[in-house]
Amino acid sequence: HMADAIRFHAVQRGYDPRDFTIFAFGGAGPMHAVGFGEEIGARAIVVPLSGLSTVLSAFGICNSDVVRDYFSSIGMPFPPQDLGRLNEIYTVMEDRGKEEIAMDGFEERDVEIQRSAGMRYHFQLTDVDIAVPGGVLDEEKVQRTLQEFDRRYAELYGEHAGFKESGRDLINEFVRVVGRTPKGRIEEEELSEPDPSAARKGERPVFFPSLGERVHTILYDGDALRPGNVVPGPAVLEMTGTTVVVLSLIHISEPTRPLYISYA
Repeated sequence: HMADAIRFHAVQRGYDPRDFTIFAFGGAGPMHAVGFGEEIGARAIVVPLSGLSTVLSAFGICNSDVVRDYFSSIGMPFPPQDLGRLNEIYTVMEDRGKEEIAMDGFEERDVEIQRSAGMRYHFQLTDVDIAVPGGVLDEEKVQRTLQEFDRRYAELYGEHAGFKESGRDLINEFVRVVGRTPKGRIEEEELSEPDPSAARKGERPVFFPSLGERVHTILYDGDALRPGNVVPGPAVLEMTGTTVVVLSLIHISEPTRPLYISYA
């Protein structure tokens, strides 16, 4: 089910899961990642170590920006007959956003404004969100927006799925105002030798469903692994708050402090 969900949401957005690396975190994510990663054909898997895996969501919240979203549902043909009206819609939302983000304590230099729009072909029901250039919209920016919509629609639904001859409709206008916050850092460590024997804890038979049998498996203290260590599978890495299960024909290495699992 995990592989199916990843494949469904990736393909729905026009992406091929085989082009990506899985970033697995939390308590259970690293345990399952190798299995569904192999099923979807992911290039590799990365797991944060040093106890960071189970608190990564909290770490992300502490480092996240402040975001305010605004939208308008004033529909019109695109390109619009009254370009000034469209500029006014975006300006009103942006001015409100800048005022409210300033009340949150952000200086102008720390604020970023992003525009987008929901657009679709006339007589069709599926709309696509696309980026819209900032500043005053002129004919050149309108043409860029049209080209981006055509490109993105073809990317999602196929080269000949759009009905360009019917024209295009602007359905929604969106503005996102982002207040940038200071970010924490995760320090890298120097590489060690490939030999992981110092982290070895023992061994036991482990049943792997994909192999259909119990397999002699080495156990490692995942928190004791060092950057540069290489661990051949099958293996189990036990660490603070989570466990990483590694199947056959897979190697584990740590080029930096995150755990990097590549398919051999």
